[in-house]
Amino acid sequence: FLSLPRSVTAVPLVPREKIDDVRDRTNIVDVVKRYVELKRAGTGSWKGLCPFHTEKTASFHVNPGRGLWRCYGACGTGGDVFSFVQKAENLSFPEAAEKLARRYGLPFQRGSESPERASEREKLYRTNLLAERFFREQYRNAPHVQTYVARRLPNGTSKSPIFITLTLPSAPRAMVFRPR
Repeated sequence: FLSLPRSVTAVPLVPREKIDDVRDRTNIVDVVKRYVELKRAGTGSWKGLCPFHTEKTASFHVNPGRGLWRCYGACGTGGDVFSFVQKAENLSFPEAAEKLARRYGLPFQRGSESPERASEREKLYRTNLLAERFFREQYRNAPHVQTYVARRLPNGTSKSPIFITLTLPSAPRAMVFRPR
């Protein structure tokens, strides 16, 4: 579940230098805040409700100094920024590393991937990005839909996410779309 320590010399499909570069440039608090409402909890620590199980008391902690997260509640899981993105988005390690690299504007190509395959994957990624932007814009420009979504949310919910359940075997969990 955790990514390999720096002392390990090779990770299949992703060059070690890329992993280290992404890890060094990634702010784990910023990444986790996209999924969890975090609050300061003492010096150099953050906490919030665990996104991986239902709870009322915050048991999810993030330590940016060490680059780690941990749930001290029901699931008891933890790890680094890669494992968080893997678990939150149901991705493989290479996919999580690529997603983080893109988010921080870092070039990324898997170690054993041909340039043609990388180009094809890049086109699919851009197509999905365009589709996401289109649907976000449609939502933003449709106040009647926003009103409907707000009415369908549980009482006391402050944000208005749209839940989209995927039926693909590789992504069985519900994904959350939060309007920017």
